[in-house]
Amino acid sequence: MELIAEELSEHDPANAALYQENAKQGQTKINAVAKSVASQLAESKDKKYVVFHDAYQYFAESFGVPIVGSLAISDATAPSAARVTEIQLFAQENTVACAFAEPQQNTKILTSIFDGTAVQVATLDPLGATLDPSLDLYTNLLEQMARSILDCSR
Repeated sequence: MELIAEELSEHDPANAALYQENAKQGQTKINAVAKSVASQLAESKDKKYVVFHDAYQYFAESFGVPIVGSLAISDATAPSAARVTEIQLFAQENTVACAFAEPQQNTKILTSIFDGTAVQVATLDPLGATLDPSLDLYTNLLEQMARSILDCSR
C-alpha cells in the first residue's frame, strides 16, 4: 500500500498526505482482518485440505492452513486418470477433510473423485467472484475464504 501511495503522491503531490493516510488506514484494516482470520483458522490446523489447483501457497503459509495437495498439478488442464487415482489414494492415506473446487472450475470432477469417502467437497473462491467490488473487497475475500474453510471442516 505504501508503494501505491508513493506513486500516487508523485503524480499528485497536492494530495500526498491523503494518499499516505488512506494507505495507513487500509493497511491497519488489512492487518486487523488478517489477524482475525488467522485466529479463526487456528482451529482448522489439525485438518488437511486438497485444492483444485496449486495456487494457495501464500494464503496457506500466511494463515497456517494445511493444504496438502492439489488435483491439477500446474496449469488449468484437466487432471489425467492417473492423477485422479493418485489424489484419491493420497486423500485416503492422509485423512483429508475437505477438497475445494472453485466457482470457475467443474466441481463434478471433485465430487466424483471423493464420492463415497469422508472427504467433503466445497467451494473456495480466491477471486472473490461473488463479492461486491467495494473498498473492502480484499478483506471480504480473506474473510470469505476463511469461512469456506471453516464451514467445510466442521
